[in-house]
Amino acid sequence: MGCGRTGEFFSFEFSALSRDIIVMSKSLSGYGLPLSMLLIKNGRDAWRSGEHTGTFRGNNLALVSATAAINLYWRSRTLSQEVQQMGELMRLRLEVIAAQHGNNFAVRGRGMALGFDLQISELAEVTARKAFDKGLIVERCGPGHKVVKFLPALAIDREILNQGLEIFEVSVAEALNRLERSI
Repeated sequence: MGCGRTGEFFSFEFSALSRDIIVMSKSLSGYGLPLSMLLIKNGRDAWRSGEHTGTFRGNNLALVSATAAINLYWRSRTLSQEVQQMGELMRLRLEVIAAQHGNNFAVRGRGMALGFDLQISELAEVTARKAFDKGLIVERCGPGHKVVKFLPALAIDREILNQGLEIFEVSVAEALNRLERSI
């Protein structure tokens, strides 16, 4: 899971796992530059210093921007706490939407990585399409693509997040009405 998306830098920090290897990739730089890395527990790393070289290593600009992003966003708990708060806001709002429809739907996930299980593939498809038509991009996932996933930018502000959730709420209602009319 993306760095910080669950409220902690690593998504596994909520568990009691002891990791030997951590693979990190995508845009760790925080500025859209590609960078990946492998973290290996002391005692597990068989490479000696300077032994692992090649042209495939990280570029300097990505390494410098990643260092700046980590220092700016992750040295304090501020961003982590904001992600947890926004995730809670999202969860509560999605649970209200589920309750409006008789709790037939489930909300899953942690932090700002949540899924709304609509239980029926066609319902999830119509909901996502209606949301897109209103300006909200959401994807479907899970078995049968019945779950609409929410992965907003970690730095999203409350107003925009609420606008997206309002669009989703309206889209679910419209999709349900459409499917009920077709039955």
